[in-house]
Amino acid sequence: MVKRFLEQQPAICATLLSPEVRKGEADMCTLTETDVTNAEDAVKALKPMKNVTKLMSEEHNPTVSLIAPLNAQLIQNMSYSPRDSHMIHEIKNAIKADLLKRYNSESEKRILHTASALDPRFKGLPFLKEEERLEVYKTLTEEAASGETEGTPGRTEEDETPEIAETLMGDTTSPTP
Repeated sequence: MVKRFLEQQPAICATLLSPEVRKGEADMCTLTETDVTNAEDAVKALKPMKNVTKLMSEEHNPTVSLIAPLNAQLIQNMSYSPRDSHMIHEIKNAIKADLLKRYNSESEKRILHTASALDPRFKGLPFLKEEERLEVYKTLTEEAASGETEGTPGRTEEDETPEIAETLMGDTTSPTP
């Protein structure tokens, strides 16, 4: 929306300054050059977020395997650049600080990294450091060799479904008072 405004800004200013629109209004509020520059900087700083949002919304079947690589890419894009204005630097810092709070638990990381490793698009895990990459593949190999998955060995998903339903909806077998 801001980008579209910036594209149309000359026409909007010309319209606001025309005598037909002003009709006796002595002081018409318009944006200053600093305001326009700040808007341009905001559009520039938010472009990576727009690209990721567009990518996720265009996916017919977005998967969990996209989360870790996209999160890493956004964090990298939000890093300081000497060419950044003060406004862009502040926006990037705020976004990066927020992104760094997400997906920090070991279990979340393990799930996201495993999903990415199993996705052919990200099987090389280029967004991870070498030791993290090796650990993901080691864990994956061990799980595949043992034939077990996370949770209690020998239990199937069907066994857990009634427990999950009971937890979410309460005990449905007891009569309602």
